Amino acid sequence: MVASRRVGDSNPIVVYGLSTEGYQIASSLAMNHAPTILVDERLQVATEVGQETVSTYSSARELIEEESLLGIRPIDVTISETDAVFFTPKIRRPGDEAKKEWSSMLSSISKNISKGTIIFSCLPVGFGINSEMIEIVERASGLQAWEEFTYVYLPLLPRTRSAITFGMEKNDLVEKAKEILRLAQIKHPKNLTLLLSEINYLREILGNYPQRVIELEVYKSVRDFKLRRELSKSTKADVLYLDVLADGLHDIKNIVSSLQSGEPSLYIASGVLRGIEGYARYLTDELKALMKEKELKASRTDVTLGWNVDRFEIRGEKILLRELLIERIGDLVGDVGSPVGVEYGASSEKVARMPSLGGDKIHLLIICSKSDEDLLTGLDSRTLRGIVTLKANLICDRS
Repeated sequence: MVASRRVGDSNPIVVYGLSTEGYQIASSLAMNHAPTILVDERLQVATEVGQETVSTYSSARELIEEESLLGIRPIDVTISETDAVFFTPKIRRPGDEAKKEWSSMLSSISKNISKGTIIFSCLPVGFGINSEMIEIVERASGLQAWEEFTYVYLPLLPRTRSAITFGMEKNDLVEKAKEILRLAQIKHPKNLTLLLSEINYLREILGNYPQRVIELEVYKSVRDFKLRRELSKSTKADVLYLDVLADGLHDIKNIVSSLQSGEPSLYIASGVLRGIEGYARYLTDELKALMKEKELKASRTDVTLGWNVDRFEIRGEKILLRELLIERIGDLVGDVGSPVGVEYGASSEKVARMPSLGGDKIHLLIICSKSDEDLLTGLDSRTLRGIVTLKANLICDRS
């Protein structure tokens, strides 16, 4: 068994990955007086994070944009001295490319870990992938899992410190791991074995998203948006925006890529994935219908896509989907802009200013999230006068 050491005596806790979730974890650790090192995985810079840092910078976005250098330390030495690593990198590549990316980062970390280290993997991964991650750590470190280091599966809900599941084989470091999670203010369910935690992750994801896609498919079957709007009034549930629908896209893709052909869960996950990915075409078709209804010519229409995507969260699928939408809509109308002045990230100071409208063009605004709708509602009514809006929600509501 791995020898247990008391948390926070002298060795810092390392958060590897300057993501929204990573910064939230580092902030909580620092505010609870735990020595904390935050690693920017892109720049390969390790910086000390203390209470003053957290008080000055409220989000990963602010820390990055200020280009702050806070007590730079060598990463290899920092990793070798720590008892615990939170693995929270931003994943921005699709499919197998993403796997190669995080595999390389995990291997780099593992070369320098010491005996007794706990690795908290906060990446949501597919079924059976944790075994591959443990093998990566063993090969790079030369250490034996559970005997010389401990691996914890702790995938987080987007932009939060709430774990979807908590997987860790029982050993004498379970209580130490829970104490670190308390310092990091991470909410988590009951501890399960790795296998059961993966099954629980599968259950949680597939339990949340099929109903949303069913709702989407029901609305898509009604061609007239006024009838869709009427149908939406028959339920007490809110009509979801694309922003919420896309929150599970990364997780669903992981599940689909890791399940074996013929498994019933694969059919469920594949159907959900097709529904979410098909939204881009659905929205584009509704945009065409709206332009035809309003007699808007592409050459005389400016389109703005309002989607407050967090550029720093672990999952990058929303960014990729946003780019896909811009490409699809651009094929129809030309250039697609974004509201000027919208703060992307977890900043508490968000504003929205529409681009200046010139000439005789009509401006069409596509709103992709409830938060963006709220931002734009706060604009001066004269700013929005004459602007045609299309809501990228399940019914594609419009003005």
